[in-house]
Amino acid sequence: MKFARHETFPFREGWIAKVFRKIEEGQPDVFSKEDAIEQLGIGSNMVRSLRYWMQAVGLTAEVKAKGKGQHLTEEFGQIVFDYDRYLEMDMTLWLLHYRLVKSKEWATTWYWFFNLFNRSEFDEELFLSELSRWVVDQGEDVARGSLKRDYDCLLNMYVKNDGKNIEPEDNLGCPFQELGLIEPLDVKSKTFRLTRRNVASISSDVLFYIILDYAEAKGNGQVSIEELYTDPGSIGRVLALSYSDVIGCLNVCRTRENSG
Repeated sequence: MKFARHETFPFREGWIAKVFRKIEEGQPDVFSKEDAIEQLGIGSNMVRSLRYWMQAVGLTAEVKAKGKGQHLTEEFGQIVFDYDRYLEMDMTLWLLHYRLVKSKEWATTWYWFFNLFNRSEFDEELFLSELSRWVVDQGEDVARGSLKRDYDCLLNMYVKNDGKNIEPEDNLGCPFQELGLIEPLDVKSKTFRLTRRNVASISSDVLFYIILDYAEAKGNGQVSIEELYTDPGSIGRVLALSYSDVIGCLNVCRTRENSG
C-alpha cells in the first residue's frame, strides 16, 4: 500500500507527454538525472510526483533488470505512447482513471474511495474517518496527515478549480477534471459528491475493456449485474454508476456486439 507518494501534486496537463518525449529521445532514466528539473521543466517535488504517477496509472514500470529508468508497460503504456501520447482522447483518460483506481498497491486511497467507500456525498471529516478505520482494519499504521494529503490531492485531481486565487502553474489542471466524476455540493461547508454527468460520453470500447478485465480478474466467464454494480473493480464502482446506468452500459455493449 502507498499513501501520499504524490508530493501533494496530481499529474497535470502535459506532464505525461514530457516523460514520453524523454523516452522517445532515449532517456528513460530522466528522473535519476541531476538535471531532471531542467529537462522536464517542473520543480523538484513535481519531478518526484510525476515519477510516481507514471507508475500509478500503469504507463511505466521501473524494472531493475532492464536498468534504471522508466520503461513503458507493454499492455498499456506502449499503446498510449503509440496512439495518444498527448491524452487528447476521452477514452484514454477513462482508461487511465480505471488503471489508477483499481490499483490498491500504488494508489491505495483512490482504490478505497472508488471501490469501497459507500457514500455519494462527503466532506473531509467523513472521508478521513472512514478511510482511517479501513486502513487500521488492513493492519496498516498511517499518519492522518498522510491521509489528509491524499484527500486534498484526490479532490484537486477530479474537481475543477474556479480559477480564483491560484498560481499560474496551478492553471494546468489534471486532465481527470474533464471526466466530471466529483463536483462541489456546498462550497461553504466544503462538501462534495460523486456525479455521473459525463457517463454518456464513455465509449463502448472503454466499457468492454473494464468489464472483460474485471471478469478475467474474477477468474470465471460469468458475472452478474449485481457484481458489475457493487464489486471492487467493476464498472459500477470505478465509474460511479447507478444500477440503471450499469444496465444501460450492458445494453450499449450488447448492441455493439450484435452489430459487429
